[in-house]
Amino acid sequence: LTKGIKDFSLEMERFMKDEEKMYWSAGSTLKSMFDIYGISFPEPLILPGSPAIDFSAQEFHGLNNLSSKDLEEYKFKNEGDRVMACVILTWLRIVDQCDSAMNRAVDRITKKAIDQLEEHKMYINELMNDLQNGKRLKSTQRLRKKFQCLISNLASSADIDLDKEFPIFYCSCFVNGWFGTFYMTYNRIYIVEARLSGKVIMISIADISRVERVNLCLSKDKIRMILRSGVAYCFSTIFHSSVGVRDLINAAVEVQRGI
Repeated sequence: LTKGIKDFSLEMERFMKDEEKMYWSAGSTLKSMFDIYGISFPEPLILPGSPAIDFSAQEFHGLNNLSSKDLEEYKFKNEGDRVMACVILTWLRIVDQCDSAMNRAVDRITKKAIDQLEEHKMYINELMNDLQNGKRLKSTQRLRKKFQCLISNLASSADIDLDKEFPIFYCSCFVNGWFGTFYMTYNRIYIVEARLSGKVIMISIADISRVERVNLCLSKDKIRMILRSGVAYCFSTIFHSSVGVRDLINAAVEVQRGI
């Protein structure tokens, strides 16, 4: 039982390290936008360790042994039956207590991990909100007007309030054989192709199921966004790290799920 809890702790620790790495990468990717918009970047989030899995074998200490008084109300044919009953009841009691101790340990480890993940989500949400509020700055008005012009037709048909849409991140990309620009607002992703038709792909972040980075041998890695409907969209970043942008989208998805 002790080994089982320790194995669970190690698995949780590995999972937490991967999640913390993703949120750290997402925050680093957003930091460049704070510099562009001229907004002060908040203090980095510092948490005490990756989940504090301070498991101790004491979780199973203090198990109560069966007392002879527990069998006083029963009558046995012989001493052998009494001993056998004592052994069976002792075993059942210890199993029950071990199960309870294991559940307490698992619950404690899981709760601490969830609490730390919530802290990371709140931090990324704070960064996203700060950048969203950047739409009020004089220095961002040219970008805001350009972005609204690009998505105006799509926004009108989709009943989207343009005043609430502002890029919290954007970068050059390559999509469907064309150069373009990837924009991410608080709630949506827009990929604008740089051609005369100005085709715009709009994706609600809440509709994204998962985001993958596809390694390609002969060309730049792609980012694949898979929606809950099964539809997938792919694009490649040009100057930004594909890992950083992938982690940013994944973090935004997690923030949306937590709202």
